[in-house]
Amino acid sequence: MTITPLNLGSAANDGNGQNLRSGGQVINANFAELDERTSAASLKAIGAVPPDANTFVYFNGSTTAASAVLTTKARALLARTDTAGMQAELALVPVTSTTDRTAGRLLTPGSGGILGAPVPVPNANNITFLGGTHGIFSGTEAQCVAANYPALGGAGTESRRWFIDTDLVDGASARQTATENLGAGAATRKGRTFTRVLDTSWQPWIEIAKSGDFGLGLTHVTPMTNIDIGSPGSDQFFSTPQTAGTKPFDYGFVRTYAQANNNFFQVAYEIVATTARVATRVYAGGSWRPWAVSYDAVNSLLDPQTAGGLMSSSTVGAWVITKYLNGDMFATGSVGNSPSIPVNTVGAATITIPSGFVGEIIGHVMLQPAGNTDCYGLAYSYFSTATSLVAGIRNGATGAQAFLMRVMIKGRWK
Repeated sequence: MTITPLNLGSAANDGNGQNLRSGGQVINANFAELDERTSAASLKAIGAVPPDANTFVYFNGSTTAASAVLTTKARALLARTDTAGMQAELALVPVTSTTDRTAGRLLTPGSGGILGAPVPVPNANNITFLGGTHGIFSGTEAQCVAANYPALGGAGTESRRWFIDTDLVDGASARQTATENLGAGAATRKGRTFTRVLDTSWQPWIEIAKSGDFGLGLTHVTPMTNIDIGSPGSDQFFSTPQTAGTKPFDYGFVRTYAQANNNFFQVAYEIVATTARVATRVYAGGSWRPWAVSYDAVNSLLDPQTAGGLMSSSTVGAWVITKYLNGDMFATGSVGNSPSIPVNTVGAATITIPSGFVGEIIGHVMLQPAGNTDCYGLAYSYFSTATSLVAGIRNGATGAQAFLMRVMIKGRWK
């Protein structure tokens, strides 16, 4: 067939062209012709490929085709009629049991505990279970120890359940990790993990430290009962309300080290954010020596009275307050002008000093005349109350004037 053109007539709307129905029929016929031509081209492309033994034809374009070799293995695979046969043809033979270690076997869910229930491992030393095995064993403490699992201690009748992973390195080397799941008999036993290696023979189990052991990753611990009876080799929390004994701070952690001849050494770390001091002491000759607090650039300048520092300086109004660990306290400040003192007169000025001094107080007043130097200065001074210093000031004959007063107070805070 050929493509049929539509009759459009000689001019627009001259009535000589095809009507809509007949025009649609021509269009449909033309599309059918194109479909036949495409199919014919595809068949022609296949037919153009030279036939040859052990090959198959395939399209490499919309109207082109080629051939490729069909190998012996491919023909053998196509000849198989079921999944097992195809797996055998491809050497993908599944393992026959959870302990099948044949080289080249196809692992399936559950093999060696993979994606399935752990494999029962009745003896941790059994070489049959090496090679990526995820296993399990349950029994009493005595049964577990007899089966070469780690010993957790106890009476021997406590229930245990071990998860064990074994990795084979080569024919004579392996690594094992065992984790206890039940922990019956003591809450601290649950989750304990051990490891060991096979090097000609199995080496002893070694426990892996976890969060909370020796202060690793501590988030919360129960306060120790008595700081004077520390547990060597571990970090323990102490607090004033709950821990007896001689403590260096109200709250903190303490580590106790055991030394020879029943001697001990302790290091305590304060956990108050503003101080964070460190203290040490030793136990020798049957008794604890006093705590010695270590100071640094931060805690040495804390308030000795409230925070245990060596010395501190703070400003209270017009006063600079300086405190020392030995109890000394000084207050210095420029406290303003005295009242105006008439000529040839001794006038009194009352100075309010900071509170906090205990015991005897010594005051020293320095005067600076505001008008002229014709004056006699300080005539007397005394404390009328614990916070009031009275200064007697004698003016000269030149004129009335006030005096700027600078004061230093020496006393103690304890």
